[in-house]
Amino acid sequence: MEKKLDVVMREYFSLSNEARKKRLILWVKKGSFSIIPILKNISSDDSDVQIRYLSRKGIYHLNQRFEEKKYPFLENISIDVIHQEFNSNSHQRVAVIIEFCLFYHRVEILSFLRAYMLKINDSFILASCIGCLGKLGEVNDYQLVETYLSHDDPRVRASALESLFSLNSGLSMPYLLQAIGDEDNRIRATALQCLRFKNKSLVFRSLEEMTKSEHIWMRSSAAFALGEYKSDEPLTYLINLLQDRNEVVKKMALKSLYRMSANKNIKASEILEKYSQISSEESITDFFQLMGSKVKKEESALNSEDSRTRLMEINSITQSKLKERYLELENRLLIEEDNYVIASLILALGNIKREASIGLIESYLSSNIPRLRANAIEALSCFCNPKILTKVLLNLEDSNNRARANAVLAFRDFIYVDKHRVLSDMIESEQSLMQQSAFYAITELAKEEFYSLLEYLIERVIDIKLSQNVNSFLEMKKDESEICKKLYSQIVRDVDNLAENFDDMAEQEVPNIELSLESTETFEENFDEFRPDDLEEKSFELIKLEDFLNSLSEVKVQMIEFMKENQVQTHFDILKYAEKDKDFQVKCLAKMALKLYSSESFKNSQLSDIVVRKDGSVEIVDNNFFSELGLKIKKIKYDGDETPEALAQELQSRENEYKNSATWMGQFDDKFPLLNSMRLDTQYMIQKLLSQDKDELLNVCFAYYSPSYKAYRDGKKSLDVLQHENFIQLNTLKTQIVTQIDLSPTDHMICSCVSPKYMLILQKKDKIILFLRHILQFQAADYVEIPTEWIIDLNSTIQEHHHHLDLMLKDGASLRIPSLNAIDIQTIIKTFKTL
Repeated sequence: MEKKLDVVMREYFSLSNEARKKRLILWVKKGSFSIIPILKNISSDDSDVQIRYLSRKGIYHLNQRFEEKKYPFLENISIDVIHQEFNSNSHQRVAVIIEFCLFYHRVEILSFLRAYMLKINDSFILASCIGCLGKLGEVNDYQLVETYLSHDDPRVRASALESLFSLNSGLSMPYLLQAIGDEDNRIRATALQCLRFKNKSLVFRSLEEMTKSEHIWMRSSAAFALGEYKSDEPLTYLINLLQDRNEVVKKMALKSLYRMSANKNIKASEILEKYSQISSEESITDFFQLMGSKVKKEESALNSEDSRTRLMEINSITQSKLKERYLELENRLLIEEDNYVIASLILALGNIKREASIGLIESYLSSNIPRLRANAIEALSCFCNPKILTKVLLNLEDSNNRARANAVLAFRDFIYVDKHRVLSDMIESEQSLMQQSAFYAITELAKEEFYSLLEYLIERVIDIKLSQNVNSFLEMKKDESEICKKLYSQIVRDVDNLAENFDDMAEQEVPNIELSLESTETFEENFDEFRPDDLEEKSFELIKLEDFLNSLSEVKVQMIEFMKENQVQTHFDILKYAEKDKDFQVKCLAKMALKLYSSESFKNSQLSDIVVRKDGSVEIVDNNFFSELGLKIKKIKYDGDETPEALAQELQSRENEYKNSATWMGQFDDKFPLLNSMRLDTQYMIQKLLSQDKDELLNVCFAYYSPSYKAYRDGKKSLDVLQHENFIQLNTLKTQIVTQIDLSPTDHMICSCVSPKYMLILQKKDKIILFLRHILQFQAADYVEIPTEWIIDLNSTIQEHHHHLDLMLKDGASLRIPSLNAIDIQTIIKTFKTL
């Protein structure tokens, strides 16, 4: 139960405040009795005071509900009833009573359990009993459990092995090491789980053997056991298992990656994020090659450009108490620009009580961002040092409700601070948020002297929802506090009961708990507290993308608010771009604003169509290649039935034949080894472009050529095999292109896709074709056709050691195709002059 609880809490704390509230509401609505210990953890550990109050409210209601329903497994159930449940011989009833005994730690059943195990023959019940004895038993029970290691049923042996480890991990080591070589997958997986923090090198050698086993379930067990680790070592094995020929193994590997991601492994999260972007039509092999490289070379996630990745890493460091990385948090705070991340860093440094960071935290007490002030106050209160808290005194009069409430709570144990007066002032406020914060502060202080303020709050309350919360709180505390009992008895107006309150709120959409790396939608927050106090209100008419990109984050927020109300195509395009903004707040608000736009009324532009130049100017590019001549970028698709795996295997087979014969078997003439070395889907698409007339192809070569392409040009390597240096070269080139002010049509074409891989020039009698492949499009390519009759002349230009092909076109137009091989460019020009 403890292990399961830890997993649930890790997943819970990976969500945003708003998502945690929704998750908590759903749990209470479902009404499981086992949810109570989770709510107890939340009520004491959650950093948000409102959530702590909501969890206590849920505990009260669940206790009332189960008491009314006379739930049969309450804590005071008699030992005789427990014995009856065990003797029922029902799998389900025995499993429930065992879970109950574990939950309430009913050690008085041990003597009965030992005798009961000796007389039962049912393997399922026996395995459950052994597991229970392992968690509740004493060291002396080791000998009894040891006798079941030779049981005929693998389920029983696996349970005995795990219980031995729980009872005495030292004495169990020989059995665990022996079990690593067991023929049964369940036994091996159990042993590996127990050993995962003991002898890591031995475990990984065994896991590697299991991943190469001929038996499906052995590979599947390896995939499951690998997911138990939080470190990066299993990632290489899991990436390989994702390519397994069996779907069961693939799914188990994917589930393990999800578990690692939920345990805050950043690299596992990145792999899953990339994996989710790869559709069934995309190059799986290229993807795994790329990710295999990425796992080795990725830098600290605190330096990631993605704000969510930084947030997850901050949470991972603090939750896992990685003391050796605490300094990284402070260093990141010094350079962080995203206010949302800054707020998380401030709170993290307070929670870990890093005294060296006190001065840095104090500097945010005077920030013009309310949330940063509030978090700085909360962080400083963690140190419980009166000398530090004296600097928080001024915040007792803070204009922000959260900051003022946090200041009150920071001085909860200091009698010289008049908290009663501050809370009274907050209650007198005409702002409902100020009253809400006063109420939550009162519930956190949890003293009679402050409960007396609730009568004053009831008289002045503005928000009806707050009124309901106050009434529910009084009902919850009426048996513990005389003041609450008195106030509750005075309430005459009808108030919805707590169950209805939860049911009403639970109508909101609840995020999926399986993955904390879901889209930004799960991070919906009230961002008003990130709005600077001194921010000047701006008025807008029509926002341009250049203006949006060159604005500060605070101004972008105002622009987004304006675009929510003024829905035009230009604003829709800007919001789509803003979804990928580096600032977390801007990103979330843009996503929320887009929900208000009707998908039927606006054209969904691709982000890759937006090019930001060096001078700050921006252009949203469509499928035009050369608008003056009407040339368009077109797409071609592979229509074959082969799966990505089958195509990759076929290419691998031809590559092995090439190594023996030095000749590629393909669909083209032998003078085009570059094309014959391609994967079949690429060859098919090129053939389709050539109208099935293979003899009409005159020349083929690279655009954006570099020496790294030589082996591919000569047909010694295939561009479509697991090689991605060509992708790296062309993708790096793309990052250089977008910084230029003047972009050529071919530059635009390169920038039009996310991950360009290579561009070929195909010369025919009647046209020149530019053929572009990119890594995230397995069954498609982009191409442009330039009719030969439009070409007046071809010339070669040398510039900075690069040979460019210049096309003189009709109507005085010209087009440059950059960086060709010197021999290839002369061949194309010579061929053109003979036509």
